Formats: sequence, C-alpha cells, structure tokens
Amino acid sequence: MEIAVSEEMSGSEVNNLGFQITSENQIQAYFSNRSSASTDLTIIFEKSSLGTEYVLSSFGDNIGEGGQFSVQATEDNTTVNVTLTNGETFSQTINAGETFKFATGGSNSGLGISVPLGFDLTGTLIQTTAPAAVFSGHSCTDIGSGACDHIVEQMPPVDALSNSYIVGEAFKNGSGNNLV
Repeated sequence: MEIAVSEEMSGSEVNNLGFQITSENQIQAYFSNRSSASTDLTIIFEKSSLGTEYVLSSFGDNIGEGGQFSVQATEDNTTVNVTLTNGETFSQTINAGETFKFATGGSNSGLGISVPLGFDLTGTLIQTTAPAAVFSGHSCTDIGSGACDHIVEQMPPVDALSNSYIVGEAFKNGSGNNLV
C-alpha cells in the first residue's frame, strides 16, 4: 500500500492521518518512508501488543523539524501525557484514528512548553489513557556520516522492555563503526 506524500504529518499538532492495516491472513507489517537518498524503515507492532506507557529513543540534532514523535490513538478520548527530560509536561487528547505529532523545531508555545530545536527527546515519557501506537525519531539527523537522514522507529511499551537483548552483527556499510 502506498501513502501519498500529502498525507505526511508536519509541525506539532493533532491530525487525522492515522491508518490501520488489517489482513485475513497473518502478516508482518513494515512502514518505509522512501525518498531519494533518505529512506527509513520500522516494523509495525500488532494492536494487541500496544501499551499505555512508553520511553522515547530519538536523536538531538538541530536540523529540519528536529526530534519528533507521534502517538496514534486506538480509542476515542485518549489523553496523551508527556513528560520531557527537562521536567516540562503537557497533555493532548485525541480520538481513535487521530495522531498527535510533536516536533522540537517550530513553535510549541500552544502546548505551554519551550524546547530548542536540538533538544534530544530520548528518555521522554509518554503515558496514555488507552493503548496507543508511539513512534519516535528525527526529521533529518546526522549520525556521523556528514549527511542527514530521517529516522523513525515504533516504540515498544515499557512493559515489553527487557534487561537482556541479543544483537547480531550489523551489515557492513564500509563507512564506520556501528552503534548499539
């Protein structure tokens, strides 16, 4: 399924750009935002594995819209409570199918907060009153190569986190060390 560029979220706002994937058969779902020289991919979690508490991973460059996250509601009147690592908090209510996107670039004064473009969202706590899908990333980050790229990843809920992980050898890209 292809989604038109006109359906992409921008700024920090509530929008009706969420969608749901369903199939008669069991499937594995991925989301790829394809662009010339800037493509990223994330696995999509099934609805039953969504939670109500998340901790974000992101990146803190000051390029583009900066660090960003989105929350997609599965139920009407879902309150999204956000606690940034600097102690600032805000809340937003969204309905099933709606998404709330936050970006460090641009004005967030309507939310009652002020963070700089280079603010790293890593460690930000997202708590929702109903299960929700949470995505985090950065609009255009430079992870050591001298060029920026969009990164996005669906966050697992806190209750799905572990203290033991298995990491395979990364594919060789010839341009430097890998990060874990």
